[in-house]
Amino acid sequence: MEATPQSRKGSLTLFKLSGNKFRAQEQKLHLIQKVPYPSAVLDLHFHPVYGSTLGVVSSTGCISLYNLAEELVTSSHGDVGDSPFIYTLKHRVTHQVFSPETIITSFAWYWGTGDSNFTQSSSDLMACTTSDNFVYLVRLKWVVDSEQEYHYQFNILNNGQPINKHDLEAWCCTFSSEGVVYSGGDDGKIRATPLYRDPFDKKKDVERQEVARQTVFSGHGAGVTAILVLPLPSSPLGCTLLTGSYDDYVRVYAEYDFRPYVANTKPKVLVELKIGGGVWRLKFLQDYPISTESGANVKYRVLASCMHEGARILEVSGNQMGEWKIEVLASMKIHESMCYAADVRPLAMNPPLGWNETRLCVSTSFYDKLLCAWIFNPNTEAETPIEERGDGIPQ
Repeated sequence: MEATPQSRKGSLTLFKLSGNKFRAQEQKLHLIQKVPYPSAVLDLHFHPVYGSTLGVVSSTGCISLYNLAEELVTSSHGDVGDSPFIYTLKHRVTHQVFSPETIITSFAWYWGTGDSNFTQSSSDLMACTTSDNFVYLVRLKWVVDSEQEYHYQFNILNNGQPINKHDLEAWCCTFSSEGVVYSGGDDGKIRATPLYRDPFDKKKDVERQEVARQTVFSGHGAGVTAILVLPLPSSPLGCTLLTGSYDDYVRVYAEYDFRPYVANTKPKVLVELKIGGGVWRLKFLQDYPISTESGANVKYRVLASCMHEGARILEVSGNQMGEWKIEVLASMKIHESMCYAADVRPLAMNPPLGWNETRLCVSTSFYDKLLCAWIFNPNTEAETPIEERGDGIPQ
């Protein structure tokens, strides 16, 4: 019996936010462009090196690339604020990487910092999770022809086979800077897959490291839907993670417990906090440098998309050798349906200089098609909505 083709449709919608960034009520959202997509868009991330390039994965096994191109404002653009320039989306390529029946549930670009197992060009390496429980490595290859035109190819590494498999749907993935792929699934587990060999050495394809550790993290009460690798000193024994789950909890999870008074060093939860709603995605509020001291106290701020409870700003603090703490600093509860995505405007500076700066955040919800831009002020307890739009977010 043949599978019924998917009928989902999606789009990419580009907005511009104009006005005084320090005064929430003086800002305005402008709809710039709406680009139809032939299937549902499940995930979107900007390239870690080429910042104007973004990757998109779909419900029909496709991966697409788009570019943000700057152009002069004309009358055809309508009301886009007072800037003479504007960005628009340009489609570059769409490639059928997996079968049309495969939903790509998430993807992550590899971006190594510090001592990395891979070369700088490995920023074109992607990890993908799929609805049929698998985790894959995909390589984006940029080819320049004789006329200096770019052509793009996507190749599934590991001889076209997955590098790991969950018992149920795989929902999320990320890389450590050392080249370990962490994936979360509906089976309530995190699976850590170490990689070896340079994926851009044509003589050596990426493979699973069969002899080394293949770690499985248990302890979640439901599906694991978000994973952040905390930027602590690297160790061959593993990383410390922040995880989100359907069970409403965020957790600091140690692959190896470094605390000197703990005898059992297997993967374990160091601290957990119930924040409600079902935690779908986690995002650092800014780039954090990797701590160089194993015992140094660290602090991170994280934007959480909590499906039934809107968005939260979290503060995660502790150190690799001691105890951890998670606090909720602020909440945006204007969403009345599933809050699946949120992001924050990048800072021009890293901590500690930018620690108390007012932040511009954007969150979206599904059934009500709502986009909300809002201000987080670290010096107050409440969040401040800027503007809501219900006509530009596709279902």
